[in-house]
Formats: sequence, structure tokens, C-alpha cells
Amino acid sequence: MRKVILESFMDNNLEKIKSKLLEEKLIGAEDQICFIPMVGAFLRKDYREMQKYIVEINSAKKYIVRISKDLKLLVEKHKLISKDFKDLIPEIILYNKDVTFDFLLEEFIEGETLESIIKKNPERENEIIQMVLVFHKSLNDRVTNSTYEKAREEIDELLNQISHLNYVTDVDCALIRTIIQPEINKLLAKRNMFQKRISQGDFIDKNIILTKIGSLRIVDLEFARETHFYKEEMIRFYNHSTSLSTKINNQSIADKSDEIYSLVNQIRLLDETHKEFIAPPSFDHQFHHTLEIIRIESDDFAYSRIVKLLNGDFLRLTQRISELDKQIIEKEQKISALLNSYTWKLGYFLLWPIRKIVLSFKS
Repeated sequence: MRKVILESFMDNNLEKIKSKLLEEKLIGAEDQICFIPMVGAFLRKDYREMQKYIVEINSAKKYIVRISKDLKLLVEKHKLISKDFKDLIPEIILYNKDVTFDFLLEEFIEGETLESIIKKNPERENEIIQMVLVFHKSLNDRVTNSTYEKAREEIDELLNQISHLNYVTDVDCALIRTIIQPEINKLLAKRNMFQKRISQGDFIDKNIILTKIGSLRIVDLEFARETHFYKEEMIRFYNHSTSLSTKINNQSIADKSDEIYSLVNQIRLLDETHKEFIAPPSFDHQFHHTLEIIRIESDDFAYSRIVKLLNGDFLRLTQRISELDKQIIEKEQKISALLNSYTWKLGYFLLWPIRKIVLSFKS
């Protein structure tokens, strides 16, 4: 029953969208319009739940429509990134705010994601990587000058957000405040210059499209922001693109503050993308790796020693907790099976006299 109600609700929304497109003269009365659901509806705390559809008009893919309770923030992200990269992102055709739902109609970009291309043609991986490197270099040409103080404000704000996540313990907070925060600020102080630019925020293979004319464009701007750590985009591209067999060589990263930023920012992104949020399994890895970089890079011998000690215990404890969790699950399954078995036997025993009486009447 619930599925039918939900489908009916969405059909009603799509009819409203169709009427709005007619009103705005984006389609004609005689046009055949079709909404094709896109796989992987985006879930976020601030956008709640979002449905995405490709809008086909007369069998030609024309738009993408996003439907959610509130899309104001996403529209603001579009406006932010379009200041510098209007030619590289989908154009917003129409934003409509309704009492029951918002919808955002944007340009459909003809082409194929890099994820799809590499998975179908693995031999093209190096070619695609080189193309992305050139593309990323062109993005970096659009920077503005900034200061150490502004860069520090950004990292302090990020670490503050991480500290307030509901799964971060008091011990984690102490490590962030007394080790990670001062050490990353020391690394920042070693930079010769400070620049910032707008970043798409999730620079990975499935969010970069190779168009039919051979140019690259970026989509999905939910995480767009202005940042001093825009070089972390390539770290993200290597480490989080599902189609790549190549992973980044951490030794080749000139500024470790970008790598640390990428790690702690990933913790924040994981928090933002969970509708029903629990601590992500990768938190331990991200946090451990951050501390390991600091141990290697830090000039403070005391920090190096304490982080080395904590890292060792941290991993052993994590592994032990994981083992205990598995044992608990196994015991729960055994107890459940045992209870089910005895419940059936008890029920059989209690019902036996009733069955005898019924059978006597039948005979």
C-alpha cells in the first residue's frame, strides 16, 4: 500500500512540473514529455530526500529535474560556482518553490561520465587521467589571492565542525584540539602564498562528463564551496573515483595540509550524506591517516612519539572492537535461532490437546 501511495504522490508532482513547463513555454502542448528516474537519488541532511529525473521531450533528452522539500541551498551553490565556472556547469533553466515541494530544472549535458568511459574502456585510464590533469590546471588559473589568516580560519572552522559530530568522542576532540589543529596550522605557515578559488567539492569520475565535442564539464554541485584547499580535488579524484585502478602516491603531494584537509573534509562529507546518520566505517581510517601524516611531518618530537603510540593502540583497539562486534552478532543469531526453536516446540506442546479434541470431533 505504501509503495502505491508514494508513486501516486510522485506522479502528482510530475504532473505539476509538466504544467509549470507548459506555463513557462519550455514545452509545447503537443510535445511528448517523459520523466526517466535517475539511479541513486541523493540523500543529505540539508536537502532531506531528492528525486532526480531526466526529462525527455519528443524522445530527446533535454533537462534534468531535481525534486525535494527545499532546494534553496543547492540553487545558492549553483550561483556560487557559476561566478567563475559558468561555462563548465549545467545551466539552471528554472527554479520553482512550492508549498509542498521545490523543483530545479537544469540543462542536460550530452556526453558520458568518466566513470562510465573508464569502466567500459580500462585501457583509456591513463589518457583520461592526463585529460583531467590538464582540466584541473585550467581550473587553478581562476584563483584569487588570500592570506594565512583566512586559510587558518577555514581549517579551524572545518575542524570545529568535525569536533561537534555526534560520533566524535572526547578523546577524538582532544586530539583534534591539541595535535591536529596546531600542527596543520604550522604546515600552513610554511606556504609561500595563499590563494583560494571555488571548488565543485566532489571532484570524482562520476561527476565529470566528457561531452560529445571532447570537452570536460562538471555536475552535481551539492558540495560546492570557496576554499584555500582546492588542490585536494585531485587527491579526491584519485582516492574516491570508483573506476580508477591508479591511486595517488602520497609522497608526491607537495603540501601535506591539502592531504590532511582532504581527509578531515571527507569525514564531514560522510556526515552530510547520511540521511539516518551513524558513524561511518571509514572514520577510523581517515582519522588514523591524519594522525600518521602529522607524526611524519611534525617537527615536534613529543607529538611524533605520542601520535605513534596512539596510532598503534588505535588500530589494535579498532580491530578488537570489530572482532567483538562480530562475536556479538553471531551469538545474537544463535540465541534467536534457539528461541525460535523452543517457541515452536512450546507452541506445538500447548496446542497438542486442542488438536486432539478437534480430531476427536472430526472422527
